[in-house]
Formats: sequence, C-alpha cells, structure tokens
Amino acid sequence: MTEVVEFPEKDESVGTIYVSWIGPPAQDFITTTGLQVLGEYLTDSAVSPLYQQFVEIEEPTCTGSLLSSPLSRDRADLSRGADISFASSTQDPSVLTAYLYSVPSANLKTLDGEFKDALARIAKEGIDMTRMASILEKQRLQTLEAIETDAADSLSNSILTGA
Repeated sequence: MTEVVEFPEKDESVGTIYVSWIGPPAQDFITTTGLQVLGEYLTDSAVSPLYQQFVEIEEPTCTGSLLSSPLSRDRADLSRGADISFASSTQDPSVLTAYLYSVPSANLKTLDGEFKDALARIAKEGIDMTRMASILEKQRLQTLEAIETDAADSLSNSILTGA
C-alpha cells in the first residue's frame, strides 16, 4: 500500500520516503539486534551498498536518511544527516522503516520500488563478511563506551526494550 501525504515545505523540490514492513516481535532481541546490524551494514558510510547505489552517484536520488533499531543509540536522532537509514519501533510486532530524505520530486513515485529492488539485489549477491566483522567490532566498542560513559542510560534502555 502506498500513501502520499502532502506537506507544505519551503523547498518543494525534494521530499521524504518512508518504506515500512511488519517486523519481528519487539521482544525478539536476537532478531532485532541482527536487523540493527544489517541496517548499519547497508547504510553506515559512503562504502555501504545503499549509499553506493543512491547517494554516491553523479545525480543522487536521496541525500539524507537514517537506519536504526530500538537498540540503536541513533534511533532518537532521525536528523543526524545519514543518507539512508532504517528504524524499528518498540511496539509489538515491531514496524521496520527505511527513511529516505531529500529525494528529488521527480524520484518520489519510483524510488520506493528501486529501493526494494536494491535490497533484493543485495540479498542475492550476499554480504561482505569482512566489512560486517568491522561493523560488529565498531558496534561492540560503541556499546562498551556507552556503558562506560552513561551506564544508567544504557542499562535503562536495555531494561525498557527487554534487551
């Protein structure tokens, strides 16, 4: 189902696309963590697969977005300036959403299909496990830093999300 929501904006030459799916149960810690890591793999930098296809090209089809999960510290900051991203709700079942910001108006009607096709292609081609290992190490270090610098917030988030 596609729903178009008109919203007045200073710059109407661009828009935002949200692509959502029903996800796993919110308390399924292993699956939601896996989805959060996959989201990082797909969107964390200029070398990520989705950045390569939609942002790091001559005429970008999106130049701002976010991807995270209930476990991600980035979840609350949907404006951090990432180019492509995902978020997962804490409702049950969860709702997974890809955010594509600053999409040129000419691409608003077609980018969701291109995005889904890109995900299918990436799934078929497989994951670069060397890069995935690097992302896992980065997330491990970020978690340790969060526990060290803000233990109360880290623990409360884990308790509240059931992680």
